[in-house]
Amino acid sequence: YIAGYNIIIGLVGFIAPQVGVWLLELGDIYSSMNISSVFRLIGAFSFLAVFLLYERKELLRTHGEEVSFLKHLGGRWAQLSLSFTKLHRRVWQKRRDK
Repeated sequence: YIAGYNIIIGLVGFIAPQVGVWLLELGDIYSSMNISSVFRLIGAFSFLAVFLLYERKELLRTHGEEVSFLKHLGGRWAQLSLSFTKLHRRVWQKRRDK
């Protein structure tokens, strides 16, 4: 997965500037930036859709139909928040101890 991701990022890093220059030649800077922003939003929502589909499949695989999907996502966000809080406390505790 990581190798495929790196290959795609490399291709995008090569192609995107050339597409940006092409868009700039077609119109002005404002229209090319607006079109670029639309493409970025589409990409962001695509990543969100893939994440939600993966989480739904994982939820169905582990719990079946008995757990609400939104409740599961809320629990996942709570876990991330809790782990970030623990990390934050550990880092600040080390800084205070110095």
